[in-house]
Amino acid sequence: MKWLLFCFLFSPIALIAQTNYPESNNVISNIIFKVTQDSIVAKIKRKDITSFAVAVSQNGKVIWQQAFGWANKEKKIKATPTTSYALASLSKSITCTAIMILSEKGLIHLDDPVAKYLGNATLTYFKGSSDELTTSHLMNMAGGIPHQWEYYYTDEKKQFLPIEEQIKRYGIVVFPLTQVFNYSNFSIAILEQIIKQATHKDLSQFMSATIFNPLHMKNAAVNRGNLLSSAIARGYDNDGHLLAESEFYPKAGAGYFASAADLIRYGMFHLKEKKTELTPILSNENIDILHLPKSYTPHNAFYANGWGVLKIGSDKTSLLSNGAIDGTATSLLLLPEKNIAIVCLTNATVGNDFTDQMAFTIANILVPGYSAEVDSFFNTNAPAFADKPFEASDSLVGTWEGKIVTYKDSIPLQIVFETSNKIYVHIQGQFETLMNNTTINSGLIVGQCFGNISLPETEGIPHYLEFVLKQDRDEIFGSISAQSAFSKRPRFLIPAYLSLKRKK
Repeated sequence: MKWLLFCFLFSPIALIAQTNYPESNNVISNIIFKVTQDSIVAKIKRKDITSFAVAVSQNGKVIWQQAFGWANKEKKIKATPTTSYALASLSKSITCTAIMILSEKGLIHLDDPVAKYLGNATLTYFKGSSDELTTSHLMNMAGGIPHQWEYYYTDEKKQFLPIEEQIKRYGIVVFPLTQVFNYSNFSIAILEQIIKQATHKDLSQFMSATIFNPLHMKNAAVNRGNLLSSAIARGYDNDGHLLAESEFYPKAGAGYFASAADLIRYGMFHLKEKKTELTPILSNENIDILHLPKSYTPHNAFYANGWGVLKIGSDKTSLLSNGAIDGTATSLLLLPEKNIAIVCLTNATVGNDFTDQMAFTIANILVPGYSAEVDSFFNTNAPAFADKPFEASDSLVGTWEGKIVTYKDSIPLQIVFETSNKIYVHIQGQFETLMNNTTINSGLIVGQCFGNISLPETEGIPHYLEFVLKQDRDEIFGSISAQSAFSKRPRFLIPAYLSLKRKK
């Protein structure tokens, strides 16, 4: 993208490997997964990662559940299968599952205009209108809403915003409906307001009552404060240094916590495993719908309601829900045809490539040849989503004038595209600068430049600007976002709308 139980009691490795939980078959799992166990232990010894938790189920039974390393290295708290990890974007599939439950109960209709369910929280439509955007579009990131995130650190006084205020500030529709697949935490964040309006419960209450408790996800929570501090894996950077404790927002998009033991139950639920202790919270039909890409998302036929949909071979599909932020990486892989679920979690800043690859490696042990099929899938499909070098077409070359629109004000802006592929950005009151790292991705112009957007969130915090732009004849539009920089603590990615017309 292992290792024998009887000997570690007399080895330094005893400090970094935890015994399996009763529902796992210790003898079988330690034979089948020995090579994987050895690999994990070696990575911890090399300090590539600080801990790793894994759980595997097959045909409705947990066949391996184990944790390695430190949940908290400084306090010498070992990781266990019940240690909670920050889930990052794996949270998205959980939130979409909750929304589908509301739909099944008749409390909402996925194809109704989302404005019907937002109460006083109003989206701002720069493209499209409020009678077009639906809950289903949000779940599939087809609504033209930019990406957004913020970290809130527990040793600081800053308080997070209520969801209504978040929507007022960041709920902007900047691309026409279904024309762009724009990966967006905030598309999923808006679902929190739908839950609140439909159930009169806050997100934490609803998720616990509707998903976590029925599926016996005993160490899952929306908020860090709902769990014992000692039960949560602390995050570490890619050099193994302890990171500041934080909450990630938006919660519904990337902020939940859960353990390997929790997620394997959630995975078995999505495999439609109806064990008696797993309360049936959704019909098989609606579980299947959650796994199907929509016909209106031709720009990404491999995404559905928080799941990556991997077409493996001619007749098989794998489902992948994953996430990575500062201090965590998480992957949940499902092989429905084989009734296999695999959870991989780490509290290191290593990105999804690591946990995904570990999950694929484990799948290959249970289904020989699987890794080759996955490689073939990515080799075939990845080029369509890869960044391409930017080249200024004749229709782009020239001077474009317009504005940046934030929830606070409007700022004049000029962008000049030259035949040399250089792009000059001039925001009123700031020095002209070059757009750097410019690429074309799925037909969008993506780039960065030095500059700032003055907002309460950005005040006093160094940041740069990120562009995601679409050209439509003599108009360029999209998002310009302020992203924090030059700090050991990530802070924010705050979006605003950008619109330009060709200067005549």
